[in-house]
Amino acid sequence: MGFRNYLVEHGYVTDKELNRALSIQQKTRPPLGQLALERGWLTREKIFRLLGEQKKSLPSCRKFGDIACHLNLMTEPQVHELLMAQNHPTSFIGEILVSERVLSRKQLIEALCDFNQRLRDHPDEVREE
Repeated sequence: MGFRNYLVEHGYVTDKELNRALSIQQKTRPPLGQLALERGWLTREKIFRLLGEQKKSLPSCRKFGDIACHLNLMTEPQVHELLMAQNHPTSFIGEILVSERVLSRKQLIEALCDFNQRLRDHPDEVREE
């Protein structure tokens, strides 16, 4: 059981509250172009070029990274690194639950402490999410 499931199973949050927080977390992912710009791999001009190419591909909507590789603006390993960075949440689920007033900071700390104690006591029952 991961922390998200722990929160639901131990009554800290409902499924609905957790799903809303996960939706917020998903929406806060930075675009690949922004990540590439931050790393110095693409200029703003190249990003706009890629976005234009992506728009031309509608309705099939080719992926930003695929177009970047096709135009030799980025390598596949670079795109892979950006995808890994993009999928790493910018906000932890607990922070979102507190900011949405689903949990108080005190409740989050209590849940984290309880969960960490369970990790120590039963490491085989807990898995990453």
